[in-house]
Amino acid sequence: MYWHELCRNPTIETENTNSMKHLIFTIPLLLAMSTAIAQQNRDASESTLSVTGEANDEFLPDRVKVFFTLSSKYKLYNEALKGINAKADRMVEVLEKNGFKKEEVETQHFSIQENKKYEQGKTYSDGFRATQQLFVEMDANKDHIIQLIQAAADSDSKPEVSFMFFFSPEKSKEIEKILMQRSVEDAKKRATWLCEAAQMNLGSILKMSYGSASNEPRPMENRTYMKAQSEVGSHDYGGFNFNKIKCSEQVHITWSIR
Repeated sequence: MYWHELCRNPTIETENTNSMKHLIFTIPLLLAMSTAIAQQNRDASESTLSVTGEANDEFLPDRVKVFFTLSSKYKLYNEALKGINAKADRMVEVLEKNGFKKEEVETQHFSIQENKKYEQGKTYSDGFRATQQLFVEMDANKDHIIQLIQAAADSDSKPEVSFMFFFSPEKSKEIEKILMQRSVEDAKKRATWLCEAAQMNLGSILKMSYGSASNEPRPMENRTYMKAQSEVGSHDYGGFNFNKIKCSEQVHITWSIR
C-alpha cells in the first residue's frame, strides 16, 4: 500500500490492527474452552474414589529399660551429695554382678533438694533429700528382668524399680511394614465393596499417602512400674509378665473408577 493511499484512507490500517488484536484475544479463549471441554469429558468418563484402610494389631516388645530410683534424706547438703553417690556406686556394683558393664549404666535423673516441713504455721528446713535414677537397657527377657528385681531387692540400696518396654528400630520397621501392607489390603477391599454396590469398576491408583492425623508415635511405648522390696520374702516374681503393645497404621488411597 502506497503512502498516498494511506493518506486518502487512514482507517485501513486501524481496521487491520483491530482485527489482529481480536484474533490474538480469540485464540487463547478458544484454547481455554477446548481444555475445559476435554476436562469435562474426562470427568464424565472417569470418576475417583478415596478410601482409608486401617490395620491394628498387638506385638510383644523386644527391648526394655529398667530404672532404679535411689532416694535418701541427709542433714547436710554435702552429706546428701556423698551419700547418694555412694548408694549409686553400690547399685552399679550390683548391676555389674548381673551382667552389665559399668559404662552401660546410665543416669536418668539426679537432684538434691532442701526438705522442708510445715508445722504450727511455720516452715522449717528438715535436711536435704537426694535422688538419683539409674537405668540399663536390654532385651526384654523375663528371666533377666526377674533376676534384676531380686538383686535390687537384696541390695542395701533398696531402689524403686520400674520398666519401660519398647520396640527396637529393627522391630519397629518390621511392624510398620506389616501394618502398611494390611492397611493397603483393607483399603482395596473396602473400595471393591463400594464399587460392587455402585455397579462400577475399580481402576488404577491415582494417589496414596499413609499415617493418621495423630502425632502419637506408632508403635506407642508402654511403661509398667514395680517396686522391689526385701520384705517380699522368697522374691517369687513368677507371675510377672509384660503385655503386648497396641500398634496401628492407616493408608489413604484414591482410585479411578468407571
